[in-house]
Amino acid sequence: MEAVILEKYKLFCCLAGECPSTCCSGWRIAVGKKDVRRFQELDPEWLRRDILSNLFQREEQYYFKNREDGSCAMLDTDGLCRIQRNTSEETLCNTCRKYPRLIREGDTELYLSMAASCPVIARYLLQEEVFWLLSNESGEIQRVQAKDLGFVKDVWDLCQKQFAAAEELLEKATNQNVLYSCFEKMADEILNSMPVYQENGLSAKLLEALEKDCFVYLEDFIKEYEAVWERLVRNYLSYRIPSRRIEFPSEAVWDCLLWAQGELFLFRTLAFCRHVQNGTLSEEDFADLLQRVYRFCAHGKKSVDAFGRILSDFFKQNLLWTYVIL
Repeated sequence: MEAVILEKYKLFCCLAGECPSTCCSGWRIAVGKKDVRRFQELDPEWLRRDILSNLFQREEQYYFKNREDGSCAMLDTDGLCRIQRNTSEETLCNTCRKYPRLIREGDTELYLSMAASCPVIARYLLQEEVFWLLSNESGEIQRVQAKDLGFVKDVWDLCQKQFAAAEELLEKATNQNVLYSCFEKMADEILNSMPVYQENGLSAKLLEALEKDCFVYLEDFIKEYEAVWERLVRNYLSYRIPSRRIEFPSEAVWDCLLWAQGELFLFRTLAFCRHVQNGTLSEEDFADLLQRVYRFCAHGKKSVDAFGRILSDFFKQNLLWTYVIL
């Protein structure tokens, strides 16, 4: 079987107790029926009772309960899972056991990527160039860029056409006024959607800066983080377009590109707000915001649906999505 693998997949190592974030918070963790049956037979008895008391069922699906702060009920105060601490990783439900890995198996291909809500992957996207590995049945491995992946060629070609058109438009006028008004629009859209979901990585506090006129900060923001932003745009599209294709292989070409660009613009909005609030942005800030964006846009059905509605209604001209991330 041939395989397409995000290079970081093979090098991934969980930070465990050293993790500055947690994969056990900010989203509702689904538990499969096989996992539930395994928990029902688990020893020791106190742990079995603990786990079962923190499960609930909605329609045909089981979930772990979340505390008021959004954390999983099985998460201890030191950031470690109570199940894994007292048993082993193999005892975890399938969702937790495979996270942050994204896996899809086709008839003749295996696709492996990772979720940017994990700080390891967020840092990778900020610090390193994104590559993919192609492995054939004979075991030969080829290291390639996203543009060389056949299953994303249609999306990648559209992406390059959009960038060429947007860059030509950018030469004729500054985009700062457009960019700032879009920051305000995105903040309003996110704030309006907040009541409809519970699992999220965002909060109203992140967007408070745009409640006042802070246009004066925009030029410095663009100049100061220009190099970081250019690298992230290149890396995130190289990561996210193939990852979307892996998760949603039948998704329309434009929808795949739209989602990746929309996530980038949401990130840019949040980064500007934090820059205004703090006066500077550290690498830890960038990684934290990247994780939050991915959680909002990929974890939890309600927040994903809300973001999808924002994307579809935001611009009348799709080219503007590319324009505002240049």
